[in-house]
Formats: sequence, structure tokens, C-alpha cells
Amino acid sequence: MRWVSYTRSISSRIGEENPANTIAEQNANIEQYLKNKGYRISEKYSDRKRSAEAADGFDRMVQDGMTQKFDAVAVDSIFRFGKTLPFAIEVLQKTFYPVGIQFAVVEDDFCSTDRTADEVEQYFKEKAIEKIRFEFIANRQDSFEKGVLTHRQAKYGYDISEDRRSFVLDSESAYIVKLIFQMYLEGMTLQEIGAALDAQNVPSPQIQMTRNKKVTRKTKWPVTTIRSILVNPLYIGKLTLKLSGAEKKMEVPPIVSEEDFQKVQERINDSVKLPAPKRRSTPNILIKKIYDRASGERLLCRTTEDETRQIYSFDRKYKCFSGKAPYIESTEIFDAIRSSLKTAQEQARYIGRLLESDKDEVKRCQNIVLQPYREQARTLMDALSEKDVERTAVYRKYERCEMEQEQLEDFESRYQAEIEELEAEFKNIMMKVSVIEKAFSYVNPWLTKFQDLTTPEILERTHIKKYVERVWIDDFKRVEAVLKEEEWTRFFPEEWMRTRKEN
Repeated sequence: MRWVSYTRSISSRIGEENPANTIAEQNANIEQYLKNKGYRISEKYSDRKRSAEAADGFDRMVQDGMTQKFDAVAVDSIFRFGKTLPFAIEVLQKTFYPVGIQFAVVEDDFCSTDRTADEVEQYFKEKAIEKIRFEFIANRQDSFEKGVLTHRQAKYGYDISEDRRSFVLDSESAYIVKLIFQMYLEGMTLQEIGAALDAQNVPSPQIQMTRNKKVTRKTKWPVTTIRSILVNPLYIGKLTLKLSGAEKKMEVPPIVSEEDFQKVQERINDSVKLPAPKRRSTPNILIKKIYDRASGERLLCRTTEDETRQIYSFDRKYKCFSGKAPYIESTEIFDAIRSSLKTAQEQARYIGRLLESDKDEVKRCQNIVLQPYREQARTLMDALSEKDVERTAVYRKYERCEMEQEQLEDFESRYQAEIEELEAEFKNIMMKVSVIEKAFSYVNPWLTKFQDLTTPEILERTHIKKYVERVWIDDFKRVEAVLKEEEWTRFFPEEWMRTRKEN
């Protein structure tokens, strides 16, 4: 097999260094890699010019490949094969590989001679996703270091300035912030402030920050939101932005005075919690956990005076003990919970063994779940590539004096907005992919929680808090225990969950 190599001075990966001896390093890596596989290089192609546009050696290599002057090409990094990654994909995957020309990428220890066509296709998909992910992170870091603000850093009470380098007051929401401080200093409680804002249909920060999007949530002001505003030093002009452990302090226009802010902090710190009620010897271990399915209302725990019997009902006057109100015995509920815990334990142990013993089946099932997201990522990659091509064409028109500076700036502004939107979509897909990959691994939260569970003979509040999310009661006859982290099992095939003890 006739192998050739290709090297390049400039990498297409953003932020990657291009040392003066990079060509020599690439050649050494390629030669050693092929030597280990029993091959030798018959010819070397290279673009030594330290320019991102250099392509003479690349073009000559492509022409020689199409005339069958070699059988395979090796490269140190996929990001040093052509001007950009789309060039590498177009040549290696779509041009060379279909006509039988093999390739090897030293950096990834990937050689198409010992891979299937599906593995080759998957390799390029993963590299495209890696490129977008890397550029997304690099762009965020670059914007952070340059002090350029993004919509993700928007703060309630403020707008981002036109040059995206500072915050300016938003008159509408800044007024609400000031009003909240004023009402609290006048003696209103957090609950009363929330009720007053809700009565006036004032949009909460969660709604205000999505003013340009369709909103289906209620415009409620939770106590936690009001408290977070009252304790936030942002509103006296002190802001700290954080990214990947780095911090950047900024000065912003204050909305309230430091004197009023300090008075609010003193009042919050002076608020005293009510003493906890005396615990009974037979506690309600399902407090805030047990609900009626039909109405959605929480059920009350009722215990006889001698604490020998405990039931759950709607009744507030203890009529349930005389049979005048419907109820369900606590023992029946606890038996159902223990049964659910035992089932989850058996399922988790079975799936844990499956992850260890049948990796091919696990990978197959994971790929089925991941496939739609990979297709979405590929679509976004194509869209980003098209934007790059469009941008290159526009800048060439500008270089040929076919468009004005103002037109170029307008295009660049639109381009950045569109890229930011595509990157946000891609980030969302990557988050979903990370969740799925985590689900099919040993760090699946449901798996780690229930795999080593020892089913308790007597349930205590600690067991409920750790393992039970909610208990539903149907017609005071049927019990359904919803366990913690169950959402992590939704990716598994049904046959995995239909486990039996003999498995």
C-alpha cells in the first residue's frame, strides 16, 4: 500500500498554537505511527506557509489522489488537513474514502484500514461536534476576556449596552427593584410583597428576561426570587461575573442606596425562625410526600392517642377513625414503598451487571437514543459551515471594494447574532447528549442510589427523604411510590426494566 503524508503549519482549531517546528513534529509523529503499523511514506505533501489560506500542497495532494498516485494518506491532526475541518471532511470522507483511498489520523489513533464504514462516518461526526463545542467554549472565553457581554449574562433591572460592554438601567424593571426594597423597608413581608406584585400583574424576572419569547408560565413572584433581589449587591452597583473559575468585577449603575441596602440586610438577619414543634414518638415520615391522585391535594397523617395506629386521610377532625371519612392505613403504604424499593434495587443491580458484561448491547441501545441528537448536531454543523462560507464570500466582496464598510458591519452584526443562536442550540443538544451518556454509565444517579440499597425492614424518615420523591394514593386503595432519580431510567429499553430475580 502506497502511503503519503500531509502536514500544515497552521491549524484550523481555534486557539491552537503553531510552533516554528510544527512541520518537523508532524512528520516525526506520522512516520512513527506508520512504522508501528508496518508502513512507510512514499511522498510528503506540505503547506509550510504560515497562512490560514495556504493550500498549494493540499491541492496537489488532492489531484494526485484522484489520479490514483497513492493508496492512503496520513495526517498528524484532522485539524491540520486543509484550511478548515469541512475541507478535511470533503476530501477524506466524501472524496478519497469512497474511491478506496484510506487515511490515518495520528492524533486520534484512527486508521480507516481497520475500521468499518459506519465507524468512519461516526468519526467525522464526532470531530465536527468537537470542533463546534471547542469553538463555542473558546468564543465564550474570548468574549469574557474582552469584556463583551452576552444575553446569558443579562441581569434583572438592567439592559446590555449597544456596544455590549456594560450594563445600563432598564427603567421598567429597575423601578420594580426599587419598589421591592421600599416595600420591605416599610415593614411588608416577602409573601406580602409577592402578593402585591402578583395583584398588579407585574412580570417576574423569569418572565421579564424572556420578554421576546412565547411565555406559558404564570407570572408569580416566589418568595425566593424576592429574597434574592433584596440580598444581591448588584443593586448597589457591585457585580462579579464568573466563567470557568475566573472572575471579573464590574461597576454598574446602582438602583438603591448603600444605606437602604444595609438596612434591608439587618432586617433579614434579625428575622427569627419559629421554634420547631415537639416531635412525637410516631412521626409522620411521609410529610409533604403523600398526595391524593384525583385532587392533587396533600394527605394528612392521623395517629391515635396511644400511637398504635396511623392512617392518612383528608380529614381534619379525626372522623376517619369512626369510619366517617375515607382513609388508608400507613402499614399498607409502607409495604408498597418497600416493594418499590426492592424492585428498584433488583433492576439497578441487573443493569449494573449488564453495563459490565454486555458492553456491545449497551452501546447499541445508547446509540439508538443518541441518533436523533447526532442528526440535529450534524444539521447545525452544516448550518454553521454555510455561515462560514457566506461570511468568507462577503469579506471577499469587501476586499474587492464591492460593498461599503457600513454594509459589512451590518452583515457582521447579523452574522454574530445568528451564530450565537446556533451555538445556543448546539449547547442545548450537547447537554442532552451528556445526560444520555451519563445514563448509560456507572455514574447514572439512579444506578448509584439503588444498586447498593439494602431494603429496610422498618421505614424511617431518612429512607423516605433519600429514596422517595412522592407517594400517590388512588381512591384510598392503591399506592404508587415514585422514587428518586427515576427520570434517569427513561432512556433504558423496557426489557431492561422488566428484570426478574433469576437475572
